[in-house]
Amino acid sequence: MQCRSKKIYDDCLMLDPDGIAMCYCARRKVDWYLSRNLANIVSENPTVFQLKFQPKGKGYSLYPELITKRFNICVVCGDTDPLNLTKHHCVPSRYRKLFPHQYKARASHDIVPLCPDCHEKYERSVATREIEKSICEEIGVETISPEDEEYNRKFRTIALAKNIIKYGESIPTKRLSELEQKIKSVFNIPNITKSELKKLIKETKLEPGLYRLSQKSNWDKAVKNHLKTHDAIDIFIKRWRQHFVDTMKPQFLPDFWSVDMPIFIP
Repeated sequence: MQCRSKKIYDDCLMLDPDGIAMCYCARRKVDWYLSRNLANIVSENPTVFQLKFQPKGKGYSLYPELITKRFNICVVCGDTDPLNLTKHHCVPSRYRKLFPHQYKARASHDIVPLCPDCHEKYERSVATREIEKSICEEIGVETISPEDEEYNRKFRTIALAKNIIKYGESIPTKRLSELEQKIKSVFNIPNITKSELKKLIKETKLEPGLYRLSQKSNWDKAVKNHLKTHDAIDIFIKRWRQHFVDTMKPQFLPDFWSVDMPIFIP
């Protein structure tokens, strides 16, 4: 797993026009509001900024226990090197991305920092393989292994590389930059040029993978069908949270963190 180029949490506090705390967020979000003259800086250290407009939502202002500073620390072993941390999704992204939007929009509670060693230990544990197997048996689908998921990710990314070579000159600059960044991330390469992309395509010998991609399509449909109701999603998310706690026994979770935290806050 790659080390980070910047820390996970910046912990910049957002206030509404009335001065009520809404949430903590990343510095890039602060800069976005400032660049559009939509907010003012209240203080720099720590960073506190106030919106100039009335937002549609209230953030976490109705749930003050969630407006808590988060620390860049591995929640299992206590590693405090901010650049040696990864984001762990308690509910694997291959499931969460299939949830209805309102359950995906605020998933910060289910993302915790782990050092690479602890992250790898959890992902490769027998317990994690067992829960994946049990869930797939309940849903009635074959298990999609991390290896299959990684294969499909690389296969799709190679398709992007081919599109850049073929249509790069007609792709909008912003979109092209996003595609190039994704290729860099998936294959861990520093720069993108046409010659490097051609070399990558040539050296990455992936079969078309139609079975795997077809299997994943059927798997996605089965998961969506299984997780159609609020109660089903509630049980599913809390099951994964509990599994993480039971498997890794984290000693450095934030005080507010709980397996039973509501899964959807309007």
